[in-house]
Amino acid sequence: GFLPQDFSYYPDFTGMKFMLYIAALKGINKNLAKKRCLELLTLVGLEDVKNKKIKKYSGGMKQRLGIAQAMINDPEVL
Repeated sequence: GFLPQDFSYYPDFTGMKFMLYIAALKGINKNLAKKRCLELLTLVGLEDVKNKKIKKYSGGMKQRLGIAQAMINDPEVL
């Protein structure tokens, strides 16, 4: 998994919608994707703001979202 210093995201997407979008790009099954996205958002402490638009996230929250998206396909190395 890879997380650049500044990663691209759609500011009007919610955290959950963004994660589902990344999962779709990675070819993850829709049913598995929803479960995996929620699991990762919980892991990085964003479960309670998963339906909030990313443009409202703090800088640290955006970085944690970046970590979650980098882990979406369970990479061996992050």
